[in-house]
Amino acid sequence: MHAKFYLLLFFCLVSMSFAAHAQTGTAASGGSFDPEERANARLEQHQKEMMSRMRVKREKSLHEDHLARAREAAQLAALLKSQYEARRSLDRDGMKKLEQLEKTVKKLLSQAGGDDDIKDRDAASQVRDLPAAFAQLALQSNTLQIAVENTPRLVISTSVIERTSELLGVIRFIRANFK
Repeated sequence: MHAKFYLLLFFCLVSMSFAAHAQTGTAASGGSFDPEERANARLEQHQKEMMSRMRVKREKSLHEDHLARAREAAQLAALLKSQYEARRSLDRDGMKKLEQLEKTVKKLLSQAGGDDDIKDRDAASQVRDLPAAFAQLALQSNTLQIAVENTPRLVISTSVIERTSELLGVIRFIRANFK
């Protein structure tokens, strides 16, 4: 009788030792019971979340800059058109505004992922004279502003790239006629 009792006790101890060993094995491989390791894991997760938030914030900021540049381009083009219609020429201030418009449009094109000389020759060949060029300048800058405003921040828009390239062609046509 004692032999059966000791045998049963032996099997219970062996099975409990296997269970204890299995628990320490899962603790070491999965979740840690060490407070320092858990703190490091939480810190690492917190850092990843912070980096993700910073990236989203930076992307939103870049998108807002992109929208502001499109608005600025539309305003400059409207000013240039009205100045040309009033005087039939551009003074020194008008030429500076034209240069600023070109820089702004180049930044828009670069930020949209486009290349500087994509289709500007095609747009310039569509413009025959300066009054038509200034009308086209205002129209295309408004179209560009609408395209930028309608483009989500995480999308590369071929429409925006095409509009900026065409606008650059018109700007270069105007600059060539005022030199």
